[in-house]
Amino acid sequence: MKNKSKRKPLWITLGAAAACLAVAGGIFAMSSEMTGVKAQAEALYPKMSPYPDQNVYVEENYDNWWEDRNTQLDQPEGYADSLWSFYGDSIRTYLSGSGNSAYSPVNLYMALSVLAETCDGNSRSQILDLLGADSIEGLRTQAGQVWNANYCDDGALTSVLANSVWLDKGTEFHADTLKLLAQHYYASAYTGKFGTDEMNSAIRSWLNEQTGGFLADAVQNVEPDPDTVFALYSTVYFKARWDNEFDKALNTQSVFHAPGGDVEREFMNKTQTWGCYLYGEDFGAVQLGFKTGCGMWLILPDEDKDVNAVLDSGEYLQMIKEPNNWSKVKSLRINLSLPKFDVSSDFDLKSGLSELGVTDVFSPELADFSPICDDPLFVGKAKQSARVQIDEEGCTAASFVELEACGASMPPEEEMDLTFDRPFIFVITGMDGQPLFAGTVFEP
Repeated sequence: MKNKSKRKPLWITLGAAAACLAVAGGIFAMSSEMTGVKAQAEALYPKMSPYPDQNVYVEENYDNWWEDRNTQLDQPEGYADSLWSFYGDSIRTYLSGSGNSAYSPVNLYMALSVLAETCDGNSRSQILDLLGADSIEGLRTQAGQVWNANYCDDGALTSVLANSVWLDKGTEFHADTLKLLAQHYYASAYTGKFGTDEMNSAIRSWLNEQTGGFLADAVQNVEPDPDTVFALYSTVYFKARWDNEFDKALNTQSVFHAPGGDVEREFMNKTQTWGCYLYGEDFGAVQLGFKTGCGMWLILPDEDKDVNAVLDSGEYLQMIKEPNNWSKVKSLRINLSLPKFDVSSDFDLKSGLSELGVTDVFSPELADFSPICDDPLFVGKAKQSARVQIDEEGCTAASFVELEACGASMPPEEEMDLTFDRPFIFVITGMDGQPLFAGTVFEP
């Protein structure tokens, strides 16, 4: 047992990645043969029947595929209702500002859920309060439902949440907690010596494999401190194409009214015949679907409003939560013009989590991680880097989070031009409509 008189910094790294283009790759299993690193447990994901070949119709193939997909989505009605307050509060906390940004609410939820299993006392209570859970047992059940509802790996759509814990081989850990992490969070576990090239290489390999290599530059900088006792990594990987792709031949060069002045950018254009236009007190919105499921909401503030006003009101999120019950909607011909964008952000998560009520895990005096380890631990650093890119075929989005322990007016009757030529908001929703990613575009 290590000396308890000195609190050691706990490193936790949470990551989210989405690749919505038809790029090669997918979700990989970490090889158990890693020099200096031992796999204690590896997550086994549900098997899904492949999406049927549309050129060869076989009824049984469609039936099997549809049954497997419905099994994942078959969760109790309203099981995630309590999460939308967290989604709204955290999106507003991390996206408010005047620059391009991106953030993954579901990824932070899953990572905090895993973290709650490893801590106790006020450290756990503050996380439960933020996530709207009345008990760790309730959170445990809900996290499993969120995981399954957002899981799809059928060859046409990839949407997988992955978790892993990395343990110092010289420290004793509580087996019951590790068992809970594997059982309820699909968390793989590995042991090794922090600070060694072997451990760093294994962690980077796992992250690159889970995110399809899209975050390679950020992953290369992952290097837990040698004093690390355990590290937690959580990722979201999403890959799909637009249901109706943009025709590149229709692209135009147009003006985008950015806060710093007008800029010329490449816009993608298409007409949605009798598409759904939704609106609120201070915005108008449209949703673009991905093949076989999921979608991206594009939310344009009214000309007399701005992005922060829409984020503060929160009405847009109620629309996303219950689009089928949204009364401010009209079906009409939409001439959509959308700039290609590639936005990124890098911001501190620690201050945001503290603002949202999670403080004790960052305090050397107050943090309680007794469920996972008897050594005194605390979280000392939290940051996120994120990037979202869209083009004619679809989108590529990724975030990497590191916590280191040391009213629009009524639309016209028939047709409208919807041009995203000023700052706007986007939200990528998963299989059951929860926000996988949210972001702002102030200048594409």
